[in-house]
Amino acid sequence: MWDEIMASIHAEALDCLQANLAVLADRWHGAGTHLRLGAALGFAPQPATPLPTVDPGLAGRLTEAQELLGLVVRERYSRIQGPELCRLAAAGNPVYVVADAHDLPWVPYYRRRRVEHSFLLTAGTGGWTVVDAYHNDTPWGQARPCVLRLDAPAIDAAVADACALVLAPVQLPARVPARVPPPDPGEVAAYITAYRGHPERAVAMDRLTVETWLLARARRLHAAWTRSPADAEHAASWSALAEQVYLALRRVERGRPEPPGTLDRLSGLLLAEARPEARRPAAEPAMAAEPAMAAEPAMAAEPAMAAEPVRAAVLNAASRVLGVDREALAAGRSFVDIPTFSSFRLVDILEQVELALGIELPASELLPERLHDADTMSCLFFRHAQGASSHA
Repeated sequence: MWDEIMASIHAEALDCLQANLAVLADRWHGAGTHLRLGAALGFAPQPATPLPTVDPGLAGRLTEAQELLGLVVRERYSRIQGPELCRLAAAGNPVYVVADAHDLPWVPYYRRRRVEHSFLLTAGTGGWTVVDAYHNDTPWGQARPCVLRLDAPAIDAAVADACALVLAPVQLPARVPARVPPPDPGEVAAYITAYRGHPERAVAMDRLTVETWLLARARRLHAAWTRSPADAEHAASWSALAEQVYLALRRVERGRPEPPGTLDRLSGLLLAEARPEARRPAAEPAMAAEPAMAAEPAMAAEPAMAAEPVRAAVLNAASRVLGVDREALAAGRSFVDIPTFSSFRLVDILEQVELALGIELPASELLPERLHDADTMSCLFFRHAQGASSHA
């Protein structure tokens, strides 16, 4: 049953708290109910330390579940331990659990990062069933929807101090909000200013990576709800921005200059949502303003420009990181079309090529649009290799 429900959920557009609320919504109200979460496209940053955030937290997600998905909290338990959790699940209802991902061995954050993570726990034959619909790529590997059978000692080890909730279905709201107020330009400016002005750039970019990830997922879910090609295109622009922010974070973590234009691009995408019919034009100026962007099509059109050692370095790195044959990449296959590709793997490819060639691309070149296939990446490195040689 659980596998069938998760197969129809747009888990790649949900965060780690939404994903398993979505499972319950579709179980009790029918397939596709979870898409109601994408009906309202908004921007509501809240004050937080060290920087404002669009993350509504558990309280916000539970409010959405009640208002949009017909789910209400009947029982709530704080700081619950493994044995108590098992007894609660034994009562027969699925238990929605929020625990520390650092302690959950089935997610890539296990023993690496502390972050709230949800899952469902139900009583099963001879043990306990963990249902987790989370779908994400991380620096440490992939998280994919799963159903696991665990015994009581395994549950006890994974749950040391969790929040457990028993939810119940109620009648679905007859309406879902068709729209919410568009982003206020003053609110957008204050948000951008906070991130632009934070003195610790690695901290700012690390937080901004999470922010753009959340914003991009919300736009992807909205596009799934509306089934609008324009909304899908807008969501793709957000995904590209989230990828660019992660590239920026990795560069800053290495003590290198921060790529320019990232926050301008974020501002442009937010302000574009004030006029849906003008989303595409409004999102483009920050991208077009990036140095050398106009030269990109010609560069990509002539992969033969890239000298063989440069092209070989790119193909070798991409083949290793993505686990595919060099021949497939040499034929012009886009990295995006490869299941193992993600922004994390793109950074791995980029850093391996830089190490192999002894060339570090300028921060202004770190746009995902320039790095999604072997031909374009090879030409980009070759151009900078030529520049390095001429100044030697």
